[in-house]
Amino acid sequence: MGFDIDFILSYVVFPLLRFPVPIAFACSKLYAIVVFSIWTLIINGFYWLELWFRSRGEQTWKSLNELHDPIVLITGGSNGLGRCIIHKLLRSYNNIKVINLDLDVQYWSEEARVINIECDLVNADGLELALKKIKLEYEDKINLLICNAGVRSRFNWFEDTPIDEMQRIMNINTWSTARILQAIIPRDNQRQLYIVTISSVLGILAPSKVASYAASKAAITALHNSMTNDFLVRGIGNIRTLLVLPGQIDTQMFDGFPPPRKFWAPIVCPAALAEAIIDHCENGLRGTLRTPLYSYFPEFLMGIPYLLQRFARNFSKMDNCLPIETISSKRSLASVDL
Repeated sequence: MGFDIDFILSYVVFPLLRFPVPIAFACSKLYAIVVFSIWTLIINGFYWLELWFRSRGEQTWKSLNELHDPIVLITGGSNGLGRCIIHKLLRSYNNIKVINLDLDVQYWSEEARVINIECDLVNADGLELALKKIKLEYEDKINLLICNAGVRSRFNWFEDTPIDEMQRIMNINTWSTARILQAIIPRDNQRQLYIVTISSVLGILAPSKVASYAASKAAITALHNSMTNDFLVRGIGNIRTLLVLPGQIDTQMFDGFPPPRKFWAPIVCPAALAEAIIDHCENGLRGTLRTPLYSYFPEFLMGIPYLLQRFARNFSKMDNCLPIETISSKRSLASVDL
């Protein structure tokens, strides 16, 4: 982690807010010590209450180590964040096998615990064949589903983006994810399943030149949230979900396009994000995982008065930092997993 706003808040501000002991004793007043002690109890009490509420349920949640020969299904596990997640899983658990559903499966070809299934998520028929194979052999054993695969189109104005290019992005980022979820979700048994959906804050902020990618992530965010509420209103406790809303991740997808305000919008380390995702799974935490700090505020930004919204967007330069990529560009249509 570099020196940025997240570093300052994580290692200075937030620790002092949770445990303001140095401030209390610096005041050297009894009432100040009492006030800060009460503050510490309230803040930490709410923190632990939040963790308890996110992990509560009638069914006891088991870690992957406690399950019998669990299977993990991940899309796009050969590159970027997906690769980091598989590395973390294999290092942390000796009893699991990972199904990697991806277009290019060469990276994991020598790993005995990774079951590679080559599949182009654009091809609906090919996806159905892959899902049929997975359900036939592993359906009752999948305990962790990570919908990670994602691609972006060329950076371009919306009106200049070919419709077939937009359709491809939606097929991979949205429709294939929806189909995989429908196929894997248990309907008539108590199999424990943790579902992780990798989305993006761009689905909320929707900056210039990424209309198709932003639309696909907005759709998958809404789909995930509605699906989660479906489980909750029916009291389904054996399925828990996690929505991941990261900022720019240090992967090939946006490689070469550093954020213009890196101090305020640091790039996310994929290995650290992978570790956080597995930690949430281990504890059965529901809800949303956001990183870096600014990913907590996109909904707020989109809801403030237009004048302030434009000021914030202009300050961040989010709408001006990406170039126009033509068909002849070196980085044309990306097919890079998130």
